[in-house]
Amino acid sequence: MNALYSSILLNQMLFHLVPVCEGSMQTLIGKTGESVTLPCRYDIIANGPTHMCWGRGEVPWSKCSNTIVSTDGEKVTFSESDRYRLQSGVQEGDVSLTIINVTENDSGIYGCRVKIPGQFNDLKHNIYLNIVKGEGTTPPADTGNSDVPVQAQDISQTFNGNVIRIGAVIFIPGLIVIVILVLRSRQQKQRRSVVQYDHSAPTVQIRN
Repeated sequence: MNALYSSILLNQMLFHLVPVCEGSMQTLIGKTGESVTLPCRYDIIANGPTHMCWGRGEVPWSKCSNTIVSTDGEKVTFSESDRYRLQSGVQEGDVSLTIINVTENDSGIYGCRVKIPGQFNDLKHNIYLNIVKGEGTTPPADTGNSDVPVQAQDISQTFNGNVIRIGAVIFIPGLIVIVILVLRSRQQKQRRSVVQYDHSAPTVQIRN
């Protein structure tokens, strides 16, 4: 029974882990001082109004990473800044994120997660936003890192995150297999000790 439970647990963990490393990422380019809209939509007729969130970083296994906006399906319930707006039509299933007056600091990965009824049905959408200098903008002061583009930094962070996830995919199943083997070994030892005890028990003879 323990082995069956562990096998089910292993399958569920693999189901969770593998999809995180798959899929493509959309890239959008905007200019400083302008507004940028990151698309995210779902079928509200089929699924009904549902919770969703936007976060800075790739969509994790649950909820959003560093949540910046969230809704209850009908209205915005949290917004980290008034520059983050869902103005395309939340009640119509359009939860695209509009960022007002973007700066280079807004560059990076954004993740949209829509709660869809059922196990592992959530809609997940990752977008890389690259903000470049617009015309008439003042260059930032030299901080000594001007030769390192923002995009390169985010790609490096994404690579490191994927390496960690791949390591988890390899390590966790191996750990579960070890636990299963230890449990089986203990069960076998317990059975052997019971059998040895039965054989060593004294035999009582009754005489008439």
